[in-house]
Amino acid sequence: MKCPKRIRAEFEEQKRLFVTWPLEKELVCGFDCEQVTVRIIKEALSEVAVHIDVYDSEMLDYVKNYLKNEHVHLEKLSFRVYPYAIMYPRDFGPEIVFEEGKPTWIDFDFNAYGLFRKNCFWNQDLIEYAGKTASLFAIEKGGSSRLITEGGNHEFNGQGTMISILETEKDKRNPLWTTEQIEREFKNHFGLQQIIWLEKGTFDDENPYMGKLTEIEGRNCYRCASANGHIDEFCRFVSADTVVLAQVSEEQAQNSQLARLNKERCDAAKKRLENIRLANGKKLRIVALPMPEPFFIKVRERDALFSYFTFDEARIQNHLFLDGSDFPKEDFYVLPAMSYCNFLMINQKVLVQTYAATTKMKVHERQDREVINCLKQLFPDKEIVAIESLSLNLGGGGIHCHTRNLPC
Repeated sequence: MKCPKRIRAEFEEQKRLFVTWPLEKELVCGFDCEQVTVRIIKEALSEVAVHIDVYDSEMLDYVKNYLKNEHVHLEKLSFRVYPYAIMYPRDFGPEIVFEEGKPTWIDFDFNAYGLFRKNCFWNQDLIEYAGKTASLFAIEKGGSSRLITEGGNHEFNGQGTMISILETEKDKRNPLWTTEQIEREFKNHFGLQQIIWLEKGTFDDENPYMGKLTEIEGRNCYRCASANGHIDEFCRFVSADTVVLAQVSEEQAQNSQLARLNKERCDAAKKRLENIRLANGKKLRIVALPMPEPFFIKVRERDALFSYFTFDEARIQNHLFLDGSDFPKEDFYVLPAMSYCNFLMINQKVLVQTYAATTKMKVHERQDREVINCLKQLFPDKEIVAIESLSLNLGGGGIHCHTRNLPC
């Protein structure tokens, strides 16, 4: 009898990790993205083979020398030159589905998180990334879909269930599709029995072009960037019947409008998950992780992130934010894409984002400890590795976004 399709969970055995080298060493002066990437690579090498994509041949030479100086053995790595415009392969890398025990990849569409037209000049390379990456490792295509979707909005338990954000998949990416059509597409290509829809993602992770979030010292504060609604920012499977879910405390909600909005969404997600029975009839276990206290970073004209805002303005209709306000012309603040749920599970390690050593905030010291202790209880046989990730978060994603697993 033919074996059904199965997409494996991240907490199952992995054999390779894909990483894209940061396009900028520092998006904001003093926040080194490359050091975060090197730390991920070093930790992963004890568990899996690591493949690194670099933007061009000049970067390839630079990265090899950089890694040598960091005492990373290059013979344990593979490299490729590929012109990516976004450093988060989680979202446009190959989705691996096993059929009759053989890995295949599914060809989905990509449109830069619903923010740009699919045919914009740099998006085509990202659309082709999954197929070219799969071919590099002799993985055959298992199916093709014109559904626009990203890996960061797919959470699998390995037993036929996926959690995803409905607003993202339908309203933000595929407005001409019905929910039923989207469900059929996912179930057919991933071999799913059940899709658990959460209504919305976190408020931090909304469209970065919505406009200002708040004001800091008389200057506007914006989202630095975002995935525009991804599940891996606030809800993750850690076993076949257990998820971690971001939680905003009452104290946080009382002190911040941003926290209040996030609390409403996280509480709604919890209520939805509490009423779920998995495909095998079991109730879902929900474990709370804190949502990091916001930390705002000043962006100056000399910073690469400032020029990114200028680049985006030229490509947005009417050259205005969605709230009708102008793009910043002078120094401003941003809220990085901070999350304790954007961790990476890779065999006997869990790489988790932490913040206190960078922000020097007491609240982050407490939250970091709480998260690490919680993950130690959830993964008693794994090593929990804390990585300061604020520099990476300035690009709109985190450790999980910055990598892509290839399962065994």
